Amino acid sequence: MALVHLGANLGSKCSSPPPPQPARAQKFPFEQALINCDEQMDQYEREDMQELALTHVPIDQLYNTASEIQSSLTPLPSFDDALAEALVKWFKPNFMEWVDPMLCTNSLCKEEVDDKGQPTGKKVKMKMRRMDGPRSAEEKQGGAGRVEVHACPNCGTESRFPRYNSLESLMKSRKGRCGEFANLFTVFLRAIGLRARYVWNAEDHVWNEYYSTALNRWVHLDSCENARDQHHLYSKGWGKKMSLVVAFSVDGGAMDVSRTYIPEDKWDEAMRMRQYSDTQLEEVLQRIRARRRGYLSKSELERLEAEDYRDHNWWKASNKSGAEGNQIPEGESGRKSGTTEWTEARGEAGK
Repeated sequence: MALVHLGANLGSKCSSPPPPQPARAQKFPFEQALINCDEQMDQYEREDMQELALTHVPIDQLYNTASEIQSSLTPLPSFDDALAEALVKWFKPNFMEWVDPMLCTNSLCKEEVDDKGQPTGKKVKMKMRRMDGPRSAEEKQGGAGRVEVHACPNCGTESRFPRYNSLESLMKSRKGRCGEFANLFTVFLRAIGLRARYVWNAEDHVWNEYYSTALNRWVHLDSCENARDQHHLYSKGWGKKMSLVVAFSVDGGAMDVSRTYIPEDKWDEAMRMRQYSDTQLEEVLQRIRARRRGYLSKSELERLEAEDYRDHNWWKASNKSGAEGNQIPEGESGRKSGTTEWTEARGEAGK
């Protein structure tokens, strides 16, 4: 998602300028996106969706993997942490398939050739032709607000890639990119009993967090990258420029967690990228939080406020590249999901 740049109005060059007008407040550019993220959190609490998710999760296998982790020489702080680790490692490629690139589905189409004109044995990669709306009953029922139409450059065969929002449709298709991955992974986390957050980044990426009672903090999870507790994966590992990160939970509402994911040496750059004030951002977040926290009991509010306080202290103490939760696996650089061409164009190739 591109940042919205709001330019200042330039006055006309005339000898007798009009009287000054009151400054018109700039609208916060991501307000509707944040409202949409918050509203989708309710679907993850639906009992029928969690039960449906459990029909796809190999729970015995995940428990065995978690037990092996806890019996190893490097156990995690708790069994729940090991269970989250097992789930994020299993989800891709065992359940979800990353869509990029799409390959020609025409069996009669010639194979892809190399620089010397020799067949590679691989199917031809399709190219994005246009964006369409939902047409079939399946696309409409799946909440596909937009459908990508890809075409083969050799034979012209077209394939449609509906960007489903429906959890049930995603469990059937089992295909997508980061939006579909994070959407579905949220309900999988809830289904196995972990508290979950959906995390949105203004620079076009989404992922998840789960709450670790052993660590007393929210822990990063990226099901596209099979990554856990690597909060600086994007800024340090991918080389991604980031300005705003917001986490959503069904009880706590929207929280600005930018400091958790943007290291101290990148913070000034992040602030220069923002085209709005801290006050504008906080006003929007407070309105969203009020919807979630406004009906909670005093004890529930105190619990959430204590969590907010611990998270704040954690990033202040650990906002260093080598600190707990910020370490990047040695030898890994750049985004793993997506083609090299795509990650380079997005500035996520780690270069």
